[in-house]
Amino acid sequence: MCIRDRVRVKALARNKKATKSEAPPDGDAPGVDDAFPTATRDRVCDILWANWEDPLAQTAKETLLSFETLLDVEEARAGEQKRRFETFLEDAASSLLRKDASCKGRYVPLAAVARRLGARRLLTLAPDLLTATLRAMRDDSVCTAAGALAAAVSQSLLWLSLIHISEPTRLRRISYAVVC
Repeated sequence: MCIRDRVRVKALARNKKATKSEAPPDGDAPGVDDAFPTATRDRVCDILWANWEDPLAQTAKETLLSFETLLDVEEARAGEQKRRFETFLEDAASSLLRKDASCKGRYVPLAAVARRLGARRLLTLAPDLLTATLRAMRDDSVCTAAGALAAAVSQSLLWLSLIHISEPTRLRRISYAVVC
């Protein structure tokens, strides 16, 4: 895939205009499936999974940005079929959950998945995820990455609990929910 196609894929993902059945507006630019076939996506996933463990911070940041872009592309590919994107997220999460808890490369992408899929759905895939994550935080080499996942899951769960008790007449309970 040439650089021009990569830019088009990223633009299509951002605009969320591409679906399988939608023809490109100018007839010249490819849709997501043309510019970024699923076989290429699978290969990119393999490369990303391998690069999470790189000790260089810049490589890890670039890997995260690439993964976020991949998630945007898959969301655009799914279009109105939200379940298709959720299935991709669940498959990605399952793949990452198979990695050992001491592997720092599982935590940051799982945090990205948790923000899009939701913490509750992620915890249904791995009910002991938070316990294992907190245990993994004892290791200095994994601590920061595991903390990113713990923060993403906690924020998601806290946000859900605040939504349920967000009536203005229950301010004390909101304060109580935040403290707990």
